[in-house]
Amino acid sequence: MKSLLLTIISFTFLFCNVNTNNKQLSVQNPVQENEITLEVSPYINQKSEINQKLIKTLSEFFKTRKDSHIENKYWLPFDFEQFIYPYFDISEYCYGGGKYGDFIFYPSLMEIIKTKSPDKWILKIAFMENDTKTQQHTVLGIYNIIAQQIDENIYLSRFVNYATEQWKIIKTEYITYKISPQKNPNQSEILQQETDIKELLTFFDTEPIHITYYSCKNPKELFEIKGFDYHLMMYSNDTGGLAENGNIIFSGNNSEIYTHEIAHIYIMNLFPNKNIFLDEGLATYIGGSGGNNYLWHREKMKSFFNETPDFRFDQYNDPYGVYFKNETPVLYMISALICERTIRLYGKEKLFELFDTKADLWDLLEKVGLNKDNINEELRKEITLSPLLF
Repeated sequence: MKSLLLTIISFTFLFCNVNTNNKQLSVQNPVQENEITLEVSPYINQKSEINQKLIKTLSEFFKTRKDSHIENKYWLPFDFEQFIYPYFDISEYCYGGGKYGDFIFYPSLMEIIKTKSPDKWILKIAFMENDTKTQQHTVLGIYNIIAQQIDENIYLSRFVNYATEQWKIIKTEYITYKISPQKNPNQSEILQQETDIKELLTFFDTEPIHITYYSCKNPKELFEIKGFDYHLMMYSNDTGGLAENGNIIFSGNNSEIYTHEIAHIYIMNLFPNKNIFLDEGLATYIGGSGGNNYLWHREKMKSFFNETPDFRFDQYNDPYGVYFKNETPVLYMISALICERTIRLYGKEKLFELFDTKADLWDLLEKVGLNKDNINEELRKEITLSPLLF
């Protein structure tokens, strides 16, 4: 899941500056702190009665979006059952509108697109940033939302169901796959994924969780079915994916196997108070990372240790951002080694105790004999031992 977190996590504040030197930009109305202003393209017919209803619903949604992530009177109720947090992708403040410091963020309705269904439309929204000091304008993202008329009311909903309604569906004992038309299902991977899940169930001693798995050709398609026409992360890597609430996997790996993210689903359900650093480590210990298993990355880490004798693990407690030879996530592996060492010395149940609390990371590690003074020595010692594999 290289750089595509989404840990469940989600989308972070990422953007790409746009050169606007030779373009006429509309003057934005000043907004107050946290006030939501929906810009509407002049090319949209605002005299149309249905367009007026669509615009009003979208505007009211943005005004009330921050009130709750689990309900909104303008959002389709079924979406909350299916996705839990259906507008999580645009939950960051930069997608909501308002004034923050020297920046004004505003959503801009670009287009209302009719679908084949007479009571359903696509609302295409650009999320913009305006630096009030430099007057530079930035496109943060372009996002699609479905609007649907039910009786006299308009409800918004997530784009993914509309985008994948013609995708091939394959159901197994543990997974409902939705397969992109850009690829062919890999039956051997489907069988291997079932085997991995059986081993995972034994490891956690738990009942199966049924998972919905969107199998995309690449990250670009992944972002597109989630609703994005543009997001910087669409083009940052050739592979990647994420686990979401609602027991959903989005894979951009052109693959029907993604044990790392499926491990995240089980950890999410079994240990809601999990520490994110340990979460990534256990998912890597179980399912590897980036298409390679834990043993493969463990061998790479031996080389990393030898080549970086001064690297200090105690200076990091965020699992993202450090790679060895652009292929092994160093901090994922540090956490995975902590998991392996804990099982080796204290047993699996002790490891699970570390996941079932919101305590500080270093307070947790003290319970398994690790602290800032000895962790470097202990993990370098662990890597020399025979692997204790999942």
